[in-house]
Amino acid sequence: NDFCVLPTMVNALHYFKGYLYAFADSIMYVVDPENLVLVGEYPGMGASNPLAITDDESAMFFANGNNVYRHDGKTPIVISESINQIGTLITGATSHRTLAASYTISMCMMGRFNCLVVGYMGTAAEDGQVFVFNLDKKAWYYWTLGTIAGGSAITWGAVRRSIFSDYLGNLYFSVSAGVAKICGS
Repeated sequence: NDFCVLPTMVNALHYFKGYLYAFADSIMYVVDPENLVLVGEYPGMGASNPLAITDDESAMFFANGNNVYRHDGKTPIVISESINQIGTLITGATSHRTLAASYTISMCMMGRFNCLVVGYMGTAAEDGQVFVFNLDKKAWYYWTLGTIAGGSAITWGAVRRSIFSDYLGNLYFSVSAGVAKICGS
């Protein structure tokens, strides 16, 4: 086949462990890239945008407005149960969930520390905040990113709202003035 027709419009594609994953907000499709045949679908599990998907050698991680998921190539699971209901307590925001459909989510791996970093933009009060999942401890940590050199508050960049790391373990965040180094050596 030269193409694969999916039942719904997708907003992100990601290749992982020999398969092409196509994501809509609330469904993930698994496509065999050799034959372009749909081999699986997971309703309720999706990714909100291409920046809300990342992977390492062991698993692919993705998020939508409901949850953060881990997929080992065989079975996707929800890993965000423990943080889903604490958003209001931490941020003081009106949302009762850490994640919401209106948030722009960006994720990356910090390989040196074996952590998944989930950054999100919601209201102005929530800018510059991330959740970090330690894969070894299976524990979530909350970081407020505070200020950058010069004392200005860290807020998402207007164009690319992304968070990323390099091979040294440094963590970067796109901000309205460019890119800010958040942590690392």
